[in-house]
Amino acid sequence: MSVAPNTIEALEAAIVARLGAALPDVEVAPYPADPANYQFLHPVGALLVRYHGSHYGALMDTDAVVQERLLAVEITFLFRALNGQDGLYAYLERARRVLTGFKPAGFGKVYPLRDAFLEEHGGEWRYAVDFCAPTLAIEDGCEEDGPLLKHVTTLDGYERAETVRQPDGSTTYEEYAQ
Repeated sequence: MSVAPNTIEALEAAIVARLGAALPDVEVAPYPADPANYQFLHPVGALLVRYHGSHYGALMDTDAVVQERLLAVEITFLFRALNGQDGLYAYLERARRVLTGFKPAGFGKVYPLRDAFLEEHGGEWRYAVDFCAPTLAIEDGCEEDGPLLKHVTTLDGYERAETVRQPDGSTTYEEYAQ
């Protein structure tokens, strides 16, 4: 089964792939389904990626429900060292540079929101970094309401975005510089 391009699953997979390719010397994986039983075994560190939530913008001026959706993804950093070349701080900066401006299919450019210390326990340091990825949330609609919404063009001061509803219900989302 394919995953629609502007969904939680697609965003998480794109970020895991991007970080994994750029930082091959640490573990990069989706956040474990059972975090209490996760075993941090990597000798240097791990980056665990999970969906953190969304914020929705005001309705755009259309007859349909169309609004900006800002998806937040949290990356938990687990490292054995805080400082130095193999330390958490160095990898936090590397991950920030790798993801800032990254544009996964179906989304606008990713940007950082915040980072914070979580805890230190037994020499294992934990920090979390949230990144945001904008997309559009568009109603599915129904035939009783009139023709189904199949194409939305949005324009702001920086770029134009084309969103097209596919026959399978998924959407494609492309941005174009003006």
